[in-house]
Amino acid sequence: MIGRKDSTEYTFPGTGDYKARLIAISQNNTCADTIEKKISVRELKPAFDLSELKDVPLLPSRF
Repeated sequence: MIGRKDSTEYTFPGTGDYKARLIAISQNNTCADTIEKKISVRELKPAFDLSELKDVPLLPSRF
């Protein structure tokens, strides 16, 4: 379980499916609520490759 101080910057260790739980407790400890959600972390892949265009001169923009 992720502690309170780490929860906003937690990095999952790798791709896969994880279960995340958010526990909210009122300031005076009279009300609590919990929600659980499945988190899927997938590998990022580029949408397209522009590496072959490195020697192509850029045209001036009209915008």
